[in-house]
Amino acid sequence: MKKVLDLRKVFGVTLSFESEQNPSEPFQMEMQLEPNGKSSIHAHPHQQEFYDVKEGELDIYLDDRWSTVKAEQQVLIPQATKHAFRNSGIKNVIALNKHVPGLRTKEYFETMQRLINERKITGTTGFRNSIYLSLHTVKYADVLKLYQPPNVLIKAAAMIGKVFGYKI
Repeated sequence: MKKVLDLRKVFGVTLSFESEQNPSEPFQMEMQLEPNGKSSIHAHPHQQEFYDVKEGELDIYLDDRWSTVKAEQQVLIPQATKHAFRNSGIKNVIALNKHVPGLRTKEYFETMQRLINERKITGTTGFRNSIYLSLHTVKYADVLKLYQPPNVLIKAAAMIGKVFGYKI
């Protein structure tokens, strides 16, 4: 069964994927990235990531520089490699995205969707959003490590959130 997640408030992206994917197998999804949609600089400690651009042009930060991946081009992000993505164009980018192995990637995105639905996360700025995003990042540190903002700030914000009773 196909599942669709609307993460536009955080990343500017909508994700669709088959809901019954085994965590030990690759996790594959289609992403539709809006203009100005983007991720922070991050790495996947235990996974490779693969992008296959179907429509538009996807900017990828890799090897300390930005480059453009055009329709019908692919890029492989090696395990534990710093990277980011963004859409600096005026049209949506459609790409297939795969994490190998899948691990808790699906759970990571589903939890983000739940926090958006519960209005705990309404964007990427502000105290409350920072606390919930930090708690989320700490919970899924095995799936994703952020470099921007620095990990020490993320851990501090998550600790503050726990002290004040924030829960995800």
